[in-house]
Amino acid sequence: MITAGFDIGTRVIKACIVDHGKIAGWSKSTLEDRIDKVIKKTYVSALDKAGVKKGKVEKALATGYCSEMLKGKIQPVTEALCIARATHFLDSKIRTVIDIGGLSINITTLNDKGHLQETISNDRCAAGSGKFLEMVSEATEISMSSISSSVNISGKPCNIKSNCAVFAESEVISRINAGHSSNAIIASVLYSIASRAVTLLEKISAPDDMALIGGVSKIGVLRLILEELVARKITELPADPQIISAFGAALLAQGKMI
Repeated sequence: MITAGFDIGTRVIKACIVDHGKIAGWSKSTLEDRIDKVIKKTYVSALDKAGVKKGKVEKALATGYCSEMLKGKIQPVTEALCIARATHFLDSKIRTVIDIGGLSINITTLNDKGHLQETISNDRCAAGSGKFLEMVSEATEISMSSISSSVNISGKPCNIKSNCAVFAESEVISRINAGHSSNAIIASVLYSIASRAVTLLEKISAPDDMALIGGVSKIGVLRLILEELVARKITELPADPQIISAFGAALLAQGKMI
């Protein structure tokens, strides 16, 4: 059975094609055009990579912040279910998943059978997300792709206190004008994002055996900061961290329900 899964995020659209439980192809696109055009382009790209014609796809499910926009065409499914399903498929030892995306941080816990247990999210605000990190990246002239190699987390970061993106951005500008190094500012933002994730983990007493997913998880130094704050190893799943939700949606479309 061939199925498709979509993750319609606020910043990036992801599509994943699954053939009998295995990833056949996937694609992702930044939302820089009308959302329907980007979804179509991403889907066509995923199909091409899978070597599958659209007519061969028997069922599709969608998740993500904007998945309701596809109602009537593709059935929506909650992101926590998708994350739980894909994570358990990829690594059955994982019990807690930290998802840091464009506008939010989500924590999902699952039991030893992969069944969803709990899910919790922070307030949707760019201050605790990848979007804010992008803003600071531009202000400090340290590209997102070079953060891990440029930022030294052993130095003393300056303190970014605000929970609001607007005020936090003002804080960053003040720090730059006060002569703080770009390294210290970026490190502070990474610690701020990681601390918000830890607060959520503590709220639900998240179990050990953790994995980190989402676009921001590609910044390796953030994983190190999280490991420092939670005092445990955080697993890297054997798939692109940005497509976990889309992969889970495609698995659920195969009838592999939680």
